[in-house]
Amino acid sequence: MCGHATIALGLFLVDSDNEAYPSLLHNDSLRLDERTMTVTIRLHCPCGIVRVTVPVVTALPDLRCRSCPNRPVSFISVDSYATGIDVEATIPEGKRWPELGNRGRLTVDFAYSGAFYYIADATELGFDGIKSPDLSALSRASAMLKDALTADSKYAPFFKHATDATLGTLYGIIVRDSYQSALEEGVDGAELGIRFFANQQVDQSPCGSGSAARRALAHAKHKWPMGSKCTYHSIISDASGGLGGFTASVVEESPDQRNVAGRVGESVRILVEGRAFYTGFSSFVMEPADRISGAGFLI
Repeated sequence: MCGHATIALGLFLVDSDNEAYPSLLHNDSLRLDERTMTVTIRLHCPCGIVRVTVPVVTALPDLRCRSCPNRPVSFISVDSYATGIDVEATIPEGKRWPELGNRGRLTVDFAYSGAFYYIADATELGFDGIKSPDLSALSRASAMLKDALTADSKYAPFFKHATDATLGTLYGIIVRDSYQSALEEGVDGAELGIRFFANQQVDQSPCGSGSAARRALAHAKHKWPMGSKCTYHSIISDASGGLGGFTASVVEESPDQRNVAGRVGESVRILVEGRAFYTGFSSFVMEPADRISGAGFLI
């Protein structure tokens, strides 16, 4: 359930040694598309199936597929859509942060792409921007905003999943900036943002599901056409000369629009492209006598 990790996991599964890690997806079972020199992996996530495409090269002496370091990995998201556009949110006096001043209302957007996000401009929260952010102040503001939204039941429909109640939570808040990052060739736009997720962690990456949610929102709100690309940057990727940014584009409409409750506009599938790197792994063992682990923990 992490786009950044999905990209790195795709690389790891392709590069993993079948003899050393026999319980992993076997490298020799991967289907190579010789025309594009890519391998596709289907990851089964709680939000649905995510299709990951890993560019590869064949390496001597055994001609096994290895990930290609010079091309980005991509994945196609689950159904992604806006659930609220230009929603007026009321912030009770006791839940206002200093930068908000006397304002009691904000204009907010909500979108879903495997997780639900609230997406807002920094200026809407009372900040000049996030190019040189005061992370403590931004974190406090986003935490108080999230608390105000989740405490008021009238906003619950904006982060309610149509078929799976366990996915119906406002997982993260993305604060974006009007600052325009440098455009790469073939990209139509670039956007800087900070994602606060879970217990106010700050994402070092632009966030895979967050990038898909933002692109789905742009498709619904600004009528961006299918195929147009936008690169999404975190403060780290922006400060690193653009290294680590994720590019997102709409590649298809979702097959079944009827089962998507609360959506605004079309439900679409987003292609997210970028780079990530695996940095380590851990091994777990199960002893033969451990009947509880063998049976699993689903009650």
